[in-house]
Amino acid sequence: MIKSIGLNVLYSENKITIPSNQNGRLIFSWKDVFSKDFTIEIADNSSVEILELGEAKDNNFQLIVSKNSHVVYNIFSENEGYDSNKKITLLEGSHLVAGLADFSYGKKNLHVDINLKEKNSYVEWHLASLSQNDDKKVYNVNIVHEVGFTKAIMNSYGVCKNESTLEFLGDAIIKKNAKKASTKQNAKIMVFDKKCHAKASPKLCIYENDVEASHGASEGQINPDHIYYLMTRGIPEEEAKKLITLGYLNPITSYFFDEKIKEDIRNSIIKEI
Repeated sequence: MIKSIGLNVLYSENKITIPSNQNGRLIFSWKDVFSKDFTIEIADNSSVEILELGEAKDNNFQLIVSKNSHVVYNIFSENEGYDSNKKITLLEGSHLVAGLADFSYGKKNLHVDINLKEKNSYVEWHLASLSQNDDKKVYNVNIVHEVGFTKAIMNSYGVCKNESTLEFLGDAIIKKNAKKASTKQNAKIMVFDKKCHAKASPKLCIYENDVEASHGASEGQINPDHIYYLMTRGIPEEEAKKLITLGYLNPITSYFFDEKIKEDIRNSIIKEI
């Protein structure tokens, strides 16, 4: 399924081009994309909402957002996960807000490179993920500030259960002469079981003085005080854990524009926990 709403879209075998001054939605599923190398390019002064569904093995996806365009980029995955690569390029004055709700299963390595190539470009990257059983999920998200007056915010939240692996990695790089750049990273993983492997390790690589940069990372077991509080109000322990997990992951839906997908995400979380 490749569906456009309110957009004049140019199609080729492995590329979708959205001309200038467009306003609408684009929805695509990887099962209907016939090339592992797939590009969406959005021209100047457009406002576009993109919904990406599912995954494809070893795919290479590129998103180019041109001058003064604004994009909401939603990704929802709930089936088998695969290794994949994403490259996102933001030009002058472009804005991107991305929300990834990943409740896939299996072994997965997602590599994302986000390039703030020109001034006044701005990105938010929000991720929620659940790993369980013998899943092994690694997210490596790198954001590069090529020039000054650019801004990036990255938030990653995960829940790790059973004997699974969940890792949040990646660099925020501010290059030399990228004055007034601003970057913030936050990565948190809630661990349920002793045999889990959880790693939250974002890094800052700063080559300029006149910038703002911060990061935070934590991995830890579910707070027993929270469980106790719910149990004192008559909620069984397992149900209390489910409620806490839902409260931890469900906020990702606030970055999604499609109401049905929001409900699907909530149902997927409930099903998995």
